[in-house]
Amino acid sequence: MRRLLPAALITLLLLLLPLRAGSALAQDGPSSPPPTGAGAPSVTLSPTRAEGVVDAGQLVGPFGLRNGTGQAYGVRVIPVLLAQRRDGGLGLRDDAAGLTQAGRLLRVRGGRFTLEPGADRALPGEVRRPSRTGGLYAGLLFRAVPREKRRRPDTGPRTPQIENALELTASVFLDPPPDKRRVRLAAAGPIRAEQAGEGRLRLLAPVLNRGNAYEPVRGRVRIRSTRGRRSVPARLRGLKVLPDATVDLAAEPTARLEPGDYEIAGDLEAGGRRFRSRGRMRLVGVNEIEARAARLASLANPEAIRGEQVEVKAGFLNTGNVPYAPTAEVEARSQAGGVSGPVAARVPLSADGPARPGQEGALAGRLALPRGGPSYELTVKLLEDGRVLDSRSVSVTPSERPSLAQRARDLVAAQAVPILLGALALTLIGAAVATLYIRRLKRVGHNGIEPPSEKPPEKV
Repeated sequence: MRRLLPAALITLLLLLLPLRAGSALAQDGPSSPPPTGAGAPSVTLSPTRAEGVVDAGQLVGPFGLRNGTGQAYGVRVIPVLLAQRRDGGLGLRDDAAGLTQAGRLLRVRGGRFTLEPGADRALPGEVRRPSRTGGLYAGLLFRAVPREKRRRPDTGPRTPQIENALELTASVFLDPPPDKRRVRLAAAGPIRAEQAGEGRLRLLAPVLNRGNAYEPVRGRVRIRSTRGRRSVPARLRGLKVLPDATVDLAAEPTARLEPGDYEIAGDLEAGGRRFRSRGRMRLVGVNEIEARAARLASLANPEAIRGEQVEVKAGFLNTGNVPYAPTAEVEARSQAGGVSGPVAARVPLSADGPARPGQEGALAGRLALPRGGPSYELTVKLLEDGRVLDSRSVSVTPSERPSLAQRARDLVAAQAVPILLGALALTLIGAAVATLYIRRLKRVGHNGIEPPSEKPPEKV
């Protein structure tokens, strides 16, 4: 029995090792390259930006990629669209609809190649046509993956290694021709206040670009007590706004504002045109507001099965100074050819409870997708008093429900470790019971009780 327990443990370890190795390999994905110091070998892109006026068929760039490392890279160049966050920062639209639309507007010839150590390659982008608004604000994403080095036949099997993928982006800013340029910016809601820190206020003036060019916007705000006792000016930080994007121009007043009610008036200017924005705030302390504010911290990419409801999960961050859970909803639009249609479904999301200031909370809900669409765009919005605090979108493509046999295989694969542990537990329990039984039989024998003899009794 003493030999049985170590043997069971060794058997379990041998069974678990392949599973753990397979799990690690499945999770190893593209990761950011490690930071490099000055003069360290790297893959570089130059230039990283191109500007001008859009024209169908024109070339932009060329953009040069140089490999300063000792490793060969397989490179793929992908047209992408630029997106803009509420804080004015630029990013990339990597959803299916955005990639499809980018491929219709911009292309690159020879977009797949191998970049050997010390080599360089210059590629221009070609404008296929302007966007529907008249300009083109996109980019070329250079994705470089290390090539596997060749092995000699006598080196044995290859050991799996984690390899870093590099992603470098060349941004393209092409404005519409002057005679087709439309400057049309407007306030996207009232000016609001948020707590920027202890004793510090931040004013946010939301601006929507309804024009067709990447326009700079600037302005000033004036804070006035409702009693008219004091007026405090502050300058908004200027930003450039992409077409169809909404950004928040921020100002941080340095004056010491006492508790009370205040009115905020903003004068903004873009392209020689002026527009106004208004807002209100209530201070409960010196430069301290009772702020109910939040932003989206995460949005999981849901799994969609055709004909079934989709479970939507998101996380929010309480950026106010009181416990708070925002009102939230999710909208669904069908997508075809990279273009999103009108809102076809809308349901509320429920929060798991108010989150404390600076803490995260969870949102969840179920949505029935409209019938007939090949893919859908889901947009989660955080709302407060009818205004949108934040929003984020993901694209989903429903798939057919897997067969019962496939689901059974997936369940067994997912629960392989618990099943093996259960089998080991049963083995150990059985071994322990057998050991106790054998010891009991030995104790009975030592106490002088002998088993009955099989010899037949003698006849008298």
